[in-house]
Amino acid sequence: MFAKRLERFADNDPAIADAFRLAMRGVAATVNIITAVGPDGEWKGMTGTAMTSVSMEPPTCAICVNASASVCPAILGSGMFCVNVLSADDAELAGLFASSARRELRFATADWSTDPHGLPYLASAQAVISCRVVRELEVGTHHLLVGEVLHSAVARPAKPLVYCDGRYAIPELL
Repeated sequence: MFAKRLERFADNDPAIADAFRLAMRGVAATVNIITAVGPDGEWKGMTGTAMTSVSMEPPTCAICVNASASVCPAILGSGMFCVNVLSADDAELAGLFASSARRELRFATADWSTDPHGLPYLASAQAVISCRVVRELEVGTHHLLVGEVLHSAVARPAKPLVYCDGRYAIPELL
């Protein structure tokens, strides 16, 4: 049965994008706010779940950012970004950064500071990871960015905010 599914995808079936979208909805992921500073010094940010560690030697992580996101030119221009790993208490803030309708309120809400590299970070984030872009790859509508970790801090015990099947969730930790 699995082999038949692989054959179907290999045929460039027009339903591939829909099937992939549905498959990805079932992948639970930690919710992050990705921040950067634009050329005019304005803070930019977006909610995202496409973040992963790449290597511990040297410490690197990767993020995927839609080219149309307001934070994308800021990251590409500055070569820097900060991953703010959200806690279970940050669902409302995640929603604010996920919507372009209320951009002006993004950094006016919650306690924001700057790290040693000038990147905005959320003081209540469960973890903060500041990076310098070392690799960039354009893939479809997105940029895959690999960042060398310049600064990392854990501000609270792990109680992550997770996104799965179109909604936020708080997993029960074992």
